[in-house]
Parts: sequence; C-alpha cells; structure tokens
Amino acid sequence: MLFRSDLDGGNHSWEDGQYGTAVRLQKAYGMAQGDIVNSTGDTGEITLGLWLKLNAHSTYNGIIAVEDPDGGDPACCEFRIMVDPARSPFWDAGHHVDQNLDGVFTFELETWYHYVLVADGVTSKIYIDGELVGEEVEDFPLPTDLADSIVFLGSGEGPGTWTVEDSVMDEMMIWDKALTQDEVVEMMLGGGASAVSYSGKLATTWANVKQQ
Repeated sequence: MLFRSDLDGGNHSWEDGQYGTAVRLQKAYGMAQGDIVNSTGDTGEITLGLWLKLNAHSTYNGIIAVEDPDGGDPACCEFRIMVDPARSPFWDAGHHVDQNLDGVFTFELETWYHYVLVADGVTSKIYIDGELVGEEVEDFPLPTDLADSIVFLGSGEGPGTWTVEDSVMDEMMIWDKALTQDEVVEMMLGGGASAVSYSGKLATTWANVKQQ
C-alpha cells in the first residue's frame, strides 16, 4: 500500500497500535490498486474491518473505501466505511446508498474501536468491538467485476476526498465473505487472517506494510 501525504498539512507516521505498529494518518491516505478484492464478485459477500482511533474529527472522515474506476453508476463508493460529522458509523455496501447510525452509536476521541462492515447484498451490518450496533436492508447484488479496484485507507471517495483529519489505524483486512459475529470477535481478539477464510491479498499487503 502506498501512503500519500501530499495534501496541505498532510503527514503519515508509525506508532504503537493494538497489535504491533499502526499507521497514523493526518490529512494523508494510503492506496493500493489491482486484483485485490475481485473474488468478492464470485462470493457476493464482503467484510471490511480494522482497529480505529480518532484523534481529531469535525466532518466526514473516510476510513476504508473500495472503488472500481470502470464500474458503477456513478463510478464511486462501491464499498466504504466512514465516520460522519456526528462521529457515527457511515457506510455504503455495494452501491452509493449512504447509511449511518446517528443517534445509535458515537465514537469517542482518542479511544480504540474495532469497526467492521459485513455485507452480502441483502443486508449490511455494522459491528463495533464485536457487537452488532446496527443493520440496514440493502437488497442489492454486489458488484461482480472488481479486478481493477482501488482500495483506500484514510480516504472515503477517491484520492484525498473525505480524508481523515487525524486517525490511527491498525490491522485493516478485507474478506470475500460475510463474517459471522463469532468470526468478527475472533478477528478482533487477534486471530486476524489466520482465524477465518478470507481472500488474502489485502491482509497480506497490510502485514507487509507494517514491517516497514
């Protein structure tokens, strides 16, 4: 994953995380492009998850986003998890229909949370610290061709759009299946990529990134 700090005042650095080192993004973002999540087009399922700590927050902050430059109508926001201005979970699960949990859950600053989106084209579910905090009916088949997708960390919609203000992120992973709650908890407790069936490529990339 390539990290970019070319925004005004942008910076990325490494510090202690939940498991080893974590990346701190201050008006900066990471991106990786290629056949990373294409297998979710075969399974019709996806899970996005990571450990997140917000140090500063005032507007929409992108956390993880998957975009297909050649797909969608518009070609935007196939999958993403964000934090909205009220510091609540905000997400898209297969199409650009924004969902949020205002009034249901609020992230506190300078606190670690395990933040997960699970989607299977029928429903989308948000887990925080292993607990289901909200779900929405989607009834929308997930995109099938994601071979040239771009995966963003710390950006919500293209390079530098809804970039995090100041957040620390650790153990980002993407699976080509809708994880069960037990699997989400296992992942949260440190089972990581070895605990559940997953597509593998992005998880491996993240492990390699942390060795820098």
